[in-house]
Amino acid sequence: MSNISNPLISAELAQEQLNKPPLEPKSSLGDLGLGWLYDAILRKLLFTGQREYQREKVADTPWKQAIIDTILTSAFARIPQVHIRVVVNDRGEMHFELVDGQQRCTAITDFIAGEYPLGEMVIDGQDLTGKYYHELDRKYQTMIYDYRISCIWYEGLDDEDTANLFVNILNNTNNLNYQEKRNALRSFLITYARDLARPKKGTKDPFFVYANY
Repeated sequence: MSNISNPLISAELAQEQLNKPPLEPKSSLGDLGLGWLYDAILRKLLFTGQREYQREKVADTPWKQAIIDTILTSAFARIPQVHIRVVVNDRGEMHFELVDGQQRCTAITDFIAGEYPLGEMVIDGQDLTGKYYHELDRKYQTMIYDYRISCIWYEGLDDEDTANLFVNILNNTNNLNYQEKRNALRSFLITYARDLARPKKGTKDPFFVYANY
């Protein structure tokens, strides 16, 4: 049966409705609320930082602010769909990995967590420019918290399947460079080399320091 004709699987019911026999590679249409997203990350039910699957580019604050602007002010534009892998460990415990859509999702959760303010924004004559999430009226907080994003759930995928999905399907028009394609192939060695090459949080990249000495 086509997934298109099946009911949407909401994130709030994902643990009940996913991982059912037959256990084979498949995908299902669904959606998630931003409140669920924020809570799932805090509870470590959803992992957004499977680094081998993600690009090295980091969104800047104006880009993140534009995401929140879309949520609060757009009458027709929607936040693009995200792609989530369902993972079940040997004990039968389920968690989720964000395969594609990391920057969109973390832009939202970072705003809720108070890591950056709104950009220039006026809604119904009320100037919200520069306000943080906790400074917003309850109605605007609710608009964000209750907002829903379309998603696709992937079940039964191994690491190779997921790498192929990320590189050859989800990012086949994004011109991934060779390093980013290698990063999509998960292994201990690739993870070690990639993390070793990154500067520790709060320090400068040693190459940057050397190049600008």
